[in-house]
Amino acid sequence: MNSHQKIGSPSLRLEAAFAPEVPDDVVDVFAILRLVRRRIGLIVVIAGLLTVAAVPAILAIKTEYHARARVLLQTPLRDIDPDKPDGIDIGTEVERLWSRPVARRVIDELKLADVPEFNPALRGPSTIDALRQFIASAFASSHGDGGEVAEVDPSERIMQAYYAHLDIRRADTSEVVEIGFGSTDPALAAMAPNALIDAYRDDARERRLERVAAGETVLAGRMDEQKQRIEAARASVRAFETTNAADLRQATDAEQTVASLSAERGALLREKAEVQSRLQAAELGAKGGGLDDGGIDDPNLFALQRELDAKRFQYAEFSAKYGAAHKSTIEAETAMRETEVAIEAELQRQIGVLRSRLTAIADADEALSRALGMARVALVDVRRREAEHLELKQGVEREIETLTSLEASRRTLQSRIDVPTVELEVLSPATIPLDPQGYGRATYAVAWSLVAAAIAFTVALAIEVADRSVRSTRQLSGAARRAAAVLVPGIRRRDAERLMSGRERRTDPALSEAMRMIMLRLEHSAPELQSVVVTSTRTGAGASFIATALAQEYARNGQAVLLAQIGWRSHRDRGTPGWFGFVKVAERPVSVGHVICESAGEGIAVLKWGERMTSLLKDRDAIDWILRQAAAEDRLVIFDCPPVLEAVDALVVAGRADRALLVLKWGATARSDAEAAYERLSEVCLNRILMSVNMVERGRHALYGFPDAGLMARA
Repeated sequence: MNSHQKIGSPSLRLEAAFAPEVPDDVVDVFAILRLVRRRIGLIVVIAGLLTVAAVPAILAIKTEYHARARVLLQTPLRDIDPDKPDGIDIGTEVERLWSRPVARRVIDELKLADVPEFNPALRGPSTIDALRQFIASAFASSHGDGGEVAEVDPSERIMQAYYAHLDIRRADTSEVVEIGFGSTDPALAAMAPNALIDAYRDDARERRLERVAAGETVLAGRMDEQKQRIEAARASVRAFETTNAADLRQATDAEQTVASLSAERGALLREKAEVQSRLQAAELGAKGGGLDDGGIDDPNLFALQRELDAKRFQYAEFSAKYGAAHKSTIEAETAMRETEVAIEAELQRQIGVLRSRLTAIADADEALSRALGMARVALVDVRRREAEHLELKQGVEREIETLTSLEASRRTLQSRIDVPTVELEVLSPATIPLDPQGYGRATYAVAWSLVAAAIAFTVALAIEVADRSVRSTRQLSGAARRAAAVLVPGIRRRDAERLMSGRERRTDPALSEAMRMIMLRLEHSAPELQSVVVTSTRTGAGASFIATALAQEYARNGQAVLLAQIGWRSHRDRGTPGWFGFVKVAERPVSVGHVICESAGEGIAVLKWGERMTSLLKDRDAIDWILRQAAAEDRLVIFDCPPVLEAVDALVVAGRADRALLVLKWGATARSDAEAAYERLSEVCLNRILMSVNMVERGRHALYGFPDAGLMARA
């Protein structure tokens, strides 16, 4: 039996050549287009839903008119307000333009509470607001709040709408500020910036008046308090003057007394010094030191001294002329001695007189010192009272000066009522805009459609990136990537059930071509093919369908087939209780004819598992017996085995079969499962594994960039 006999030459046809494989280092620019084509339905649905969801918001968009005013904020002239700093903070003034008091003035002046554009209560809740309220209510109810949402003050909603339409910005780094306002009413858009400028001025003036009034109130209280302090200080002065009037009047007498006593004591001290000088001279003279003209001024002593000097001269002359023993010399010497005794007696008398005088002077000085001390104490007391009196008077003057300063501050404060804090110059007032600004509904609709399309494409891309299923063996790695594979197109479920039951005689041409390709590759790799194991990674990949379709294709080409359903399967794969099956074959050898339960078509014998579960690990000889019996009857054995990753039966059979066919489900079997199943089969039948990708969606598979994408092109 050769390949020509089994397949038949006229029916083998490849519908398209393999698509060229793109190298890994080259970017496939058409991958995005293929992605869009593959997921065009999902992209259209998501983009459509997003667009439909945005229709109410787009329809709610209204064309707005924008008007702008430009103002210059600068510091007032220093000659008007010299205490004002050199510069102002433009940022602070801009914040004041945004302030809520100014906003309330504008809202009241323009009566925005009566405009539906700014008062949601007049126009009713929009779709978006209703949806937001519904979500908020649902969220509140989920947290046990009873679904109640806090009410918002209507004036606060108007304020929020006003701020949403207002635009205030500083022009670069200058002192120019632009005030813009948008509204569907062009007249209102023009009035709002001008009203804001007037409200800012009025608010600034009111703030100045409030500050001046508050300052005047504070100053008035301080002035009243200061007047009371002045009266209290004056009363203290008067009370002091009344109490110390006599002492204050005696201040001059005390000064004169101290002065006279000081002068008298000075004279006494000078006299004392003079007496002491004379006493020293007298004592010196008494000791034989001679009389000092500067110390003794007594005429008697001077006369005696002159007389003594004459007698000394005479004595010296007689002594020199007559000698010391001469009578005249002795008389002269006696007279000289008598004069010296007289001088000494006079000196002693003078010394006694001077000492007596010193004693009197000391007594007088002590009396004067006591009197002067008392006079000085009295003068100090008088000066202290005068100092206290002066301090009280100065306190009155200081309090008066403080009152004068407060009055000056009050006049300065009143003078600043009309002086602005910031000088505002309107460079260009807002005028009624002629054309609306912004984009229309059509523009927003187109823009949102593009955004929705981008979001939909992103979702589709995320799904593609997250997809880890097998759509081509080129997605696998290692030896599984290099394994030969055949793509099997998907058919309708009803046709698949009829084919497996043997009632369907007509076969889909594409499915038949796929089975013939499997047959061709099996026989090219094993010319004397006797057995094939058909298994899958997990349940649901369609291994039983491929086994049945392959058996029918072999039978159609004149090859007798034994379809053996091995291992635990679903209930319909076990056969009917009491039937023979593989279990009976394992119990005792019988002929193939005794264990065949039914036929799946002409030339196909089906061997089911049987009524009792068992393990192939104990019944390996039964598999060999089946292979021998099938070879004797020239039958090809196709083993329909359970999934490799769920049971070990497929590995036991694959170790004895000629070839193994691993079935993967297109778009459902995970790549990791496929690689794990291939590795398990490789342990028992290396280089004898063929892969089949089942249930391929022909149209979608052609949209992928795999090299085998052209195999599913429709003829």
